[in-house]
Amino acid sequence: MEQGLPETMRAWRATRFGGVDDALSCESTPVPLLYGDEVLVEVQAAALNPVDLKTLHGRYPAVA
Repeated sequence: MEQGLPETMRAWRATRFGGVDDALSCESTPVPLLYGDEVLVEVQAAALNPVDLKTLHGRYPAVA
């Protein structure tokens, strides 16, 4: 791994259908390996949009 990069990062994951409190979890996961011209971007803030929230609640069809 490149010098200065952390070994792990936090990731919000939807593990099942349900409400935000019971279906989303913040987990520690390994930082992905970078290949070729790829870059790693540090995210300072993120949001859940209305379609994501409806999908999480099972009220919106999955996009194939």
